[in-house]
Amino acid sequence: MHPCHPIHHLQRYHLSSDNTEEGSSSNEFEGSPSTRLVQEHTAFRNPPSVDLNHPYIYSVLTNDSLCVAAETISCKPDLPKGEIVHIFCKKRVNFYLAVENDNLQMKEMNMDDEGQQWIKDDSYGSHVKDNYGYPAFSLVNVKTRKILKHGKEKGQQVVLIDYRRPEIKDDDILWSESQDFGEGFMTVRCASNTLLNLTVLEGAKSVRDGSELVLETWHKADHQLWKLSPLC
Repeated sequence: MHPCHPIHHLQRYHLSSDNTEEGSSSNEFEGSPSTRLVQEHTAFRNPPSVDLNHPYIYSVLTNDSLCVAAETISCKPDLPKGEIVHIFCKKRVNFYLAVENDNLQMKEMNMDDEGQQWIKDDSYGSHVKDNYGYPAFSLVNVKTRKILKHGKEKGQQVVLIDYRRPEIKDDDILWSESQDFGEGFMTVRCASNTLLNLTVLEGAKSVRDGSELVLETWHKADHQLWKLSPLC
């Protein structure tokens, strides 16, 4: 059984050449036209479709039969280990980087909202640096398990994608911090292009509930200066 959980149900099927057995399926197994899929030892009368190429299907071939264990599972990678932080800009420190209805935006501070909490995964930093030598990291939202992803061009919106394991290479999920510009505030920029900085859209005017995030060149502005503050 695959170690991922939860496993909703496990069913066992038998591929047999007996065309007369009650409950057998009319679907023939590819490559073995004489065989039929027969449901065995299960409460279901009609077996669901089984993807024999699915990575979590296990098969054992013995003589004229093929036994297939099909798992219907919910398998998500474990979240990374790392410091949990709140992220806010100098322009308005009581508004946090947050996820609301799967949208990335600024939200008024709520210390109990996991949508405003981020895991800073520093595991990349040992082997990935930006052009100034600062280590790369990723940011994973605690509530949604989604990871912060940037684009490659000025003006592009910063978005969220499903969390992926560190061994899956994707430069667009890697960020770095600059030197301290005072009071612990730094720029957060693309590790692959430090000219592009995390910026509150129209933040020069105001930072408010629902403000979106984009990539911008450095304007020495408070809505481009960030602090990643560990949870107390």
